[in-house]
Amino acid sequence: MDNAGIRIRALLKEKNMTQKQLAKLTGVTESALSHYVKGDRIPSGDALANIACALSTTANYILGKEDVLDFSNVKRILARNKNEMTNQEKAELIDLLFGKD
Repeated sequence: MDNAGIRIRALLKEKNMTQKQLAKLTGVTESALSHYVKGDRIPSGDALANIACALSTTANYILGKEDVLDFSNVKRILARNKNEMTNQEKAELIDLLFGKD
């Protein structure tokens, strides 16, 4: 399994998401996604962008070009996903940022 496959698998587990759910969200076939996760294939640019967006990360992270998301990446991810966040999730994020438990 290549780096992209390992990271996609880890992100799926972290998000408690199945490959089938990710395929549906991204428009990638389940078969193609399975090949990406196994490391048999690398996703095309469009597929990679859709997968990264659905997993709230970056293509660079999935490809192993960056090991940690720096603040500019986090900011971009939050901006991209803010409309999908519930008020509860937004409140939890604010609490996390300001140190509330």
